[in-house]
Amino acid sequence: MLTTKVRITFLSVSVNDSADIWGDGEWVFKATVDGKPVGDPKKKFVAREKGIILLPEKEWSTVVDVSAKTNPADRIMVTFSGTDIDIVKDDDLGQVSKVFKYPFDKDQGVSLVSPVMKGWLFLPDHQYYSLKIVFEVLELKATTGAFSPTSVGVSRQHDSSQTFSTIGGKKFVPRVEVCPVIPPPQAPSKLPKRPDISTANGLTPGKATSQSLPTVLWPLPSLNAGYNPSLIPILLKTDPDLPNKAAKLAITYIEPGDLDTSALFWVVKSGPAEIVGSPSGPEVLVIGTGAGAVDVLAEFEVRWEKPTGPLLATHRAWVGKIKTISYRINLINGSNAASRVVFTPQDYENQMKIARIIYWQAGIDLAPDANVTCRDGARTVDSAGNPLPKGMFIVPVTNNTLTVNVNNFVPTIASRLNFRVGAIHAVYVRSTKTGRAAATDIQGVDGSSYTLGGVPSASWIIPSGVPPEAAPVGNLTLLTFPNSSRLTKKAPGDDNYVIARKKVEPAFVKADMGRIYAAVLPSGWSWNGTGTDPNAGVNLAHELGHVLGLRHRGSGDANNPPLSEDAINCLDASTPPVQRGHPWNENVMSYGYGGVLASAPRALDIDLLQAPVIRKHPACT
Repeated sequence: MLTTKVRITFLSVSVNDSADIWGDGEWVFKATVDGKPVGDPKKKFVAREKGIILLPEKEWSTVVDVSAKTNPADRIMVTFSGTDIDIVKDDDLGQVSKVFKYPFDKDQGVSLVSPVMKGWLFLPDHQYYSLKIVFEVLELKATTGAFSPTSVGVSRQHDSSQTFSTIGGKKFVPRVEVCPVIPPPQAPSKLPKRPDISTANGLTPGKATSQSLPTVLWPLPSLNAGYNPSLIPILLKTDPDLPNKAAKLAITYIEPGDLDTSALFWVVKSGPAEIVGSPSGPEVLVIGTGAGAVDVLAEFEVRWEKPTGPLLATHRAWVGKIKTISYRINLINGSNAASRVVFTPQDYENQMKIARIIYWQAGIDLAPDANVTCRDGARTVDSAGNPLPKGMFIVPVTNNTLTVNVNNFVPTIASRLNFRVGAIHAVYVRSTKTGRAAATDIQGVDGSSYTLGGVPSASWIIPSGVPPEAAPVGNLTLLTFPNSSRLTKKAPGDDNYVIARKKVEPAFVKADMGRIYAAVLPSGWSWNGTGTDPNAGVNLAHELGHVLGLRHRGSGDANNPPLSEDAINCLDASTPPVQRGHPWNENVMSYGYGGVLASAPRALDIDLLQAPVIRKHPACT
């Protein structure tokens, strides 16, 4: 941050020797700052030995404009000298000097001891005084570039001040937001009210940062592409892939818009977490520490310039170990071209890779099933004998109704084909009756309600506790899916399937049907006409969320916005306000990520309430 104005004050003179044989001395001083005189050189002060002369601040201080001193070699030269006025002969008290160096960004106090003055003839040498000088930073330039024409001068009130001042003297607090929802919810979603900083103080309007933009899902980004995840993964600092795995916390909005984000300082306030690398700037890399026996909430602060600087924002996230979910992608192919999946095997693998990016923010890694045992006629090669991607199987069926116009809103035969107990299954059929995907087997869930309090609230649900907004009242409560129970709500032939499978797999038991975790998806679902469509990856992640127990968040696309099935609702900013799910277009469990949003998927967020639900599913290891 560029310093533009400083104040130098000649504070006091401690008298070591009055310079008179008897009685008090009568002293005058000369001072300069960068060659310009400061103070009244004719004003006489009584110099009482071992006493202190307090210099009037109004006369003996000066403000220096250092905005043009931008070179590392630039300096401010300060000089001070004294004279004892005598009847016969004045005594030279000696001169001291001090050089203040660029970048002039630290308040400091300086003590200078006068030089030794040689005595005349047989008289002793003297060291008459010591001087105290105070150097204060008065004005900083809040800017992202040192020479930005739109930069604004601001000053701290004092070292621990929580406010800043404009050149005109108006106090303000910079607005720094660390929104836990990426991208931040759009209108009419309601966000915490922002104080009027820019208009009121003539400052540069606030702006969203680049870190607030939707994550580009294709070409495939790094695992940690999304900012402000709901969970900080526990990782070793020696992990060679740490830059692509560690959580990234970032500022999503700043006001004034030219605020110097390099002066933002991140602090781990509580929880088993550690910042890796520099703690300064608009974003930082964070890892969890410890064994991670249980997930723990951590709190982070953004302060100004240093760990004890003014508090600008807070953020919360879970800390926990990375959990793995093994997946199988089963492609159910019929007997002719019209009953086989639409896109290539690589497209469906790419959809899963996109879903993996989304789930990493909750500390979950979607990994291909290492167990390649094939059942129900499944194979790991295509019709030409080429290996399929890892974790993928083609399951041929002779009855085309098992893959064409499948009713996936009831238990299906398709979801049990080639299933492995404990793995999660993305089952692609040629088509479904509704043209939509659905979670057919939501099992291993407890159906419990999950509560969470604290500040800021999860997903900044109003009231969020983000200043100047009031703190939340009570806890948020998330509703989850009950167990769909394949043991009681069976697909046709389930009982016979158990008998047949037990013959070839003796360890298989009827209860294992309660460990099918599956979603059935129409193979041609796409908004851009290709199989590797980011929206298709979001669609898959959404359905897997259901499989793991998550209900819908309300949809902003609907003409009559529904309340959330998971009971997380918030008044929007429309007139009159409507209560509906929050956030609706930005949460992965929204059903508004298609349509007008298809070109730039926004349904990417898994929040603090949802992460613990999916992480406790038995498919997570």
